[in-house]
Amino acid sequence: MLKKLTEPFWYLWVALASCHFSLAYVSRLGTNISIPDYVNGAAPVPYQYRVLCAWIMKGLLQIPLVVRLGSGSALLRHSPYLLSVLSIVAPALFLTIVCTRASVRVLTGNENWSMLGGLVVLYMTYFSLAVNYELAYMLPYDIPSLLFFSAAIYLLLTRRYILYYPIFVLATFNRETCILIVPFFAICYWLTEHRNKWKLIAHIGVQVCLWILVKLWLHRLFAGNTSDQALGGLFALRLFFNLKELVKPWQWPPLASIFGFLLPVYVVGFRYIKDRRLAIGGATTLCLWLGAMLIVGNLIEIRIFTEMNSIMALSITTIGYGLWQSSRRA
Repeated sequence: MLKKLTEPFWYLWVALASCHFSLAYVSRLGTNISIPDYVNGAAPVPYQYRVLCAWIMKGLLQIPLVVRLGSGSALLRHSPYLLSVLSIVAPALFLTIVCTRASVRVLTGNENWSMLGGLVVLYMTYFSLAVNYELAYMLPYDIPSLLFFSAAIYLLLTRRYILYYPIFVLATFNRETCILIVPFFAICYWLTEHRNKWKLIAHIGVQVCLWILVKLWLHRLFAGNTSDQALGGLFALRLFFNLKELVKPWQWPPLASIFGFLLPVYVVGFRYIKDRRLAIGGATTLCLWLGAMLIVGNLIEIRIFTEMNSIMALSITTIGYGLWQSSRRA
């Protein structure tokens, strides 16, 4: 009887946790762009290039009930726009946790550890987005980006490549950082599909072309939007700014909080990640992500590492599982 109740209780608990995070994230934090401008396609680029959530929000705001409830909510500052953001963030986080749990189940074969692994990504995301005190603000597409990464990883681990491509395209419309899932794809495919070189090259080529085509179309669509960044607003060069910030001691606590202060656990326990796809693909993606963000990101804005929570949560959970198995054999 207790075992039968565990599953629905877990989903209920995850739903409550997703609502708690989303309300804290949406209601407490400001944003560095005008949400109405973003919904109406008038925000500066590159923010407006991340258009998927703007389209969803625009659809939600056509529903009279959303407008009425948002206008009457003091918690959401009487803003239907914030209710539309909440309506995206809460389900996206819920599905992220579910996808992470499914991936842990694939990696460990253990149902109990999969339940725990799903909650690890929630723990990390609190530090990335909800409780950070340095450059803390809310953007509609952060949690959906994490969802797309989590879903893509699950599909790669289960070799569902056809389903992976729609996720990749949606992720491209959501945020340009989805291109960094391609190295993980390449390593997973190489290790899983018996090192089929030509098929791998074709897959990589298709993904890069899709990414470029979407970005070119968005660049044309929002050609009149303002920008102070390079390559039509796609990114800004921040290498020297980041190097200056890294030597400031007051920036070290928020940087240490990346992945919920668990990066040292990942480094020390790396040998316990038995799945080579996760070990090699995760480490490669992490290094590429850190390098890319050092050059074009703002390192003290630690929300830029949110998507990596998908890989790190799996890594930390499998490290814990490996340690647990080792202790049982001892």
